[in-house]
Amino acid sequence: MNLLLLALSAHAGETPLLPRGDVWRYLDDGVDPGPGWELPAYDDTAWPSGPAPLGYGLAPLGTTVSYGPDPADRHPTTWFRTTFTVADPSVYEAFSLALRRDDGAAVYVNGVEVLRDNLAVGATALSYATTGVYGADQDAYLLAVLPSAALQAGDNVVAVEVHNQSANSTDLVMDLGISGWDGPTTVTRGPFLQQPTPSSVLVRWRTDGPGEGELRWGATPQSLTHVRTDGLVGFEHEIRIDGWTADTDLAYAVAHPTAGVLEGADPQHVLHTPPATGAQVPLRFWILGDSGTASADAAAVRDAYYSMAPDPLDTQVWLMLGDNAYGSGTESEYEEAVFAFYPEMLRQVPLWAALGNHDGYSAFSDTQTGPYFDLFSWPAAGESGGVPSGTEAYWSFDHGNVHVVDLDSYHSDRDPGAAMATWLRADLAATNADWLIAMFHHPPYSKGSHDSDRELEMVEMRENLLPILEDAGVDLVLTGHSHSYERSYLIDGAYGASDELLPEQILQDHDGDPAGDGPYTKWPPDLVGHEGTIEIVAGSSGLSSGGPLDHPVMRVSLASLGSLVLDVDGLELTGRFLDDQGAVLDTFALHKGVTTIVDLQGGVLAMEGEVLSYSVLAIEPDGTPVTDYAWDWGDGTNDVGDAPTHAWTSEGRYTVTVTATDSGGGTASDTLTVNIDNGAPVIDDLFASAGAVEGSPVTLTAVASDPGNDPLTYVWEVDGDRYDGDVVNVTFFDDGTHLALLTVTDDAGRIAQDQLAIDVANAPPALTAIDAPGAIEGTPVRITAVASDPGYDPFTVTWDFGGGDVEVGTAITRTFTDSGAIPVTVTLLDDQGASAIAFATIDVANAPPQIDDLSTTGPLEEGAAITFDAVVSDPGIDDALVVTWDFRDGSAREIGEQVVHVFPDQGPWSVRVYVEDGDGGLVSETLELALSNVAPSIRTLFAPSVVDEGVAQVFRVHATDPGVDDVITATWSFGDGTTLVGDEVQHAWQDDGRWLVGLTVTDDEGQGESQLFEVEVNNLAPVFESFPGRVLIEPGARMDYAVVVRDTDDVHLRLAAPGDASLTDDGVVHWKAPEEPGRATPFQIEADDGDGGVTLQTFAMIVAERSASPDDRLDRDDVSACGCRSAGSAGTLLPLLGLLPLLRRQPPSRKRWSRKTPAPPR
Repeated sequence: MNLLLLALSAHAGETPLLPRGDVWRYLDDGVDPGPGWELPAYDDTAWPSGPAPLGYGLAPLGTTVSYGPDPADRHPTTWFRTTFTVADPSVYEAFSLALRRDDGAAVYVNGVEVLRDNLAVGATALSYATTGVYGADQDAYLLAVLPSAALQAGDNVVAVEVHNQSANSTDLVMDLGISGWDGPTTVTRGPFLQQPTPSSVLVRWRTDGPGEGELRWGATPQSLTHVRTDGLVGFEHEIRIDGWTADTDLAYAVAHPTAGVLEGADPQHVLHTPPATGAQVPLRFWILGDSGTASADAAAVRDAYYSMAPDPLDTQVWLMLGDNAYGSGTESEYEEAVFAFYPEMLRQVPLWAALGNHDGYSAFSDTQTGPYFDLFSWPAAGESGGVPSGTEAYWSFDHGNVHVVDLDSYHSDRDPGAAMATWLRADLAATNADWLIAMFHHPPYSKGSHDSDRELEMVEMRENLLPILEDAGVDLVLTGHSHSYERSYLIDGAYGASDELLPEQILQDHDGDPAGDGPYTKWPPDLVGHEGTIEIVAGSSGLSSGGPLDHPVMRVSLASLGSLVLDVDGLELTGRFLDDQGAVLDTFALHKGVTTIVDLQGGVLAMEGEVLSYSVLAIEPDGTPVTDYAWDWGDGTNDVGDAPTHAWTSEGRYTVTVTATDSGGGTASDTLTVNIDNGAPVIDDLFASAGAVEGSPVTLTAVASDPGNDPLTYVWEVDGDRYDGDVVNVTFFDDGTHLALLTVTDDAGRIAQDQLAIDVANAPPALTAIDAPGAIEGTPVRITAVASDPGYDPFTVTWDFGGGDVEVGTAITRTFTDSGAIPVTVTLLDDQGASAIAFATIDVANAPPQIDDLSTTGPLEEGAAITFDAVVSDPGIDDALVVTWDFRDGSAREIGEQVVHVFPDQGPWSVRVYVEDGDGGLVSETLELALSNVAPSIRTLFAPSVVDEGVAQVFRVHATDPGVDDVITATWSFGDGTTLVGDEVQHAWQDDGRWLVGLTVTDDEGQGESQLFEVEVNNLAPVFESFPGRVLIEPGARMDYAVVVRDTDDVHLRLAAPGDASLTDDGVVHWKAPEEPGRATPFQIEADDGDGGVTLQTFAMIVAERSASPDDRLDRDDVSACGCRSAGSAGTLLPLLGLLPLLRRQPPSRKRWSRKTPAPPR
């Protein structure tokens, strides 16, 4: 349930159904109206009525009700009822109820309870409210969403019971309104940002009417590509943006799913996500304490910062240290002092606020209720980093390389064993941040408007919680409460009252200003306990009220309005107190990982002319001692070294300044004050116990006297260390003669000094460990002997790796040629000859081989022998490398740093090369090759050079291709229009002549070789394929003989004999036999092909005797071939036998003669 100050006019989209200020019936006699009084059927006609607001003790009121006859015993409860009409509830998206009450109330609609506030469940007519309502909250309206089923069409009855806080409460009030909402709403609070992480942020806002919330976001205001709705009908909305990128801008807008954007989508609604956790990027913190006055002073402090950082995105972290809203942290006070006071910052920079005592007046940590908890979303579940606390009363978050813890110094149990302290230890143990900052309200140290020696919260935070923070290495503690600015030295361990502070609890007592004495320093760069903390009270952002301002831990104490600006850049933190006029009144810095003087010793009191000894030790960031020191004795003289002596010639007070200069040129300084006086005690005797050995205690005894018998103090200075007392035990850590300087001081500050020489025997050194981090073959590794000498004697370290391989040095750099456990013998020898020997192994990891270069030699062509070379190496030079080539063409893998390979085809080839070192190291690399195609070539060609026309000849070719996978095609062009394909083909020319033959062989890539050659084709004379068949013919018979001639040329026939026969154009000989039996008629036919080929056919036809049998006679007119007598008529045939050689058989192919056609192309 949330409080909202509502205007009395209706908002856009709002329809008042029961207006505020309407007429109500009321019962003010204090008598319980009985059961069912809240039901619609209850009869309230006897109750008086009047307009709201109804009540007493407040103004203005519409109706004043009675509290009874006794002002000291007022009625606990007053009852109210009214009726209103709703024509059709379904036309509204939602319904809201606004209740003004003082103090507690329960509201019923149509007999059903819909709201209860400040009133226990089960309260009776005699029950009082659980808490009181005061100030502006008496005028505020409690806003709630009514269930959609609460109202019905027609009459609706509202009943309210209002309970006072106590019998003597002086005021009571009730007013109520119900509205229907059917249009857009307006943003009345926010939007503002909570729980940022590198990838997300929570956006909250409030609207004047109930509705569904929608959030849109994207890279720019013009590209809000992400949309998310909360799916809830209400006034309060909170939606998380997630999935974003660290350390980038993000634009957003709050919207309604149907009404669209309500606010945003402009440059004023752009935020910047935090950097990745642990990232060392520059950060600015703006820190306000006790800022919640909403006054002109608070505005001046705010505006001074806005002038320095006008863009809200110049601020990455915004902190409030409590008392964020005066006087009781109510919602209306938060609205005035926070939401309406910093709207620009709220919508672009997330706010982190601690709980102050004024905030705690209306908020309760045990229940996590009240405005401080209701209005904000604190990261109880570790949403922004840190260990989840499970409560919004205390929590932590990360921002870049800074971890911030917020503690509840007001409500939560501050005992060191309580839940808050337990969580704090766990949270601090889990962080790896460079910087640790704690924030809470009540300061452990203050002498401002509050005294940390007196107030319980302040004392318990100092005694119980501060030790936990300092154990974890807290760098900065930020608090408020006292309305002043107080900033401490770098301190540690000061858990008592202010008058119990010890000098050693101030670790660095200079001003901390980089432009003054220099920054405070912590040389360990990480979080180490008890290296020092800066305590800050910054509680003057809304008012300043002074105080003695004299706490001894404080370097600066100011009764000035202002805020704290904190800049973190890597391992440097700078703070500035910015007052309400924009002036910087204090500057301090804390640097980590810088050179620091950790020990400065020397005499501070002497007689004039007396020689004093000094020693100094400064540590560089890497932990090594500084060796360059310069001393200013304050008397115009100077010296150098880490252990000088000095005598002052005149009495007085001197400031001794020593400056250490590190290897990088950085400096650190510290001072001692030396008092030189006249007169001194007398040292009568000094002696040491016998048998001194380094590392064992020696008793030193002094006997001194004072001329005035003043009480004496004894201070021994031995090897830079101090011992108090006339008899002390000293352990020497080096053999040889040691000098013990005794200073005896009387109560007037006069001193006497003397020295005692102690002879200390030597002890051998000892090896603790061997450190060889990250040893890997082939890579130089720093090997360090972790050793010590009881007497801190210098010693040499000798490393024997065997085989005469010896190195000397505490730390050596060595490159191992192979992996494994490498044995080594370590000998330690101090400068006095004492030695120790240790046997150890150094684990050396294997390093994989390297492919330095891959190359090829030879033509990048298919079928070519290509030489492949791999240049490989291995950090372990003793490793034997095996190079394997996988050509990925189906061939077997090949081994060797140089191999030769022939690819069967052109195209891209990916050759994979693997190199193994035998120790498990394997690398591979791919060599991409593009092989070109190679054309095939004609190796042998079989082809006749001279042929006869018409006779088929064999042509054969043998061609090869370097790409053995290529398919070769042979194409023959014979010049006569004939084209054949194949390695072996047959062809016959149909005419004589010289013919040009073309041969082309091509592969499947289209490349090839061609060759031309000539073939001589000879002409063949015509061949007669026909013969008369018979030689005998009947007298007077007719012969029709069809002449058939074979020739590729066109043939011309001529009948040479007999003269009485005829030859037709179509080659048929017509002849009629004579009548004389036995007469032989010779025939001669000439066939001419026109190319010089002429063939004759001769035969004779013999007229048969009359007695010839019918079968042998050719005496019919339809005979188509000459009828010849059979071979049985030998007597007749014999004269013809001489003609037979001219009549030979021919192949079956036949061709009639025809006119000669042109010869084929040659």
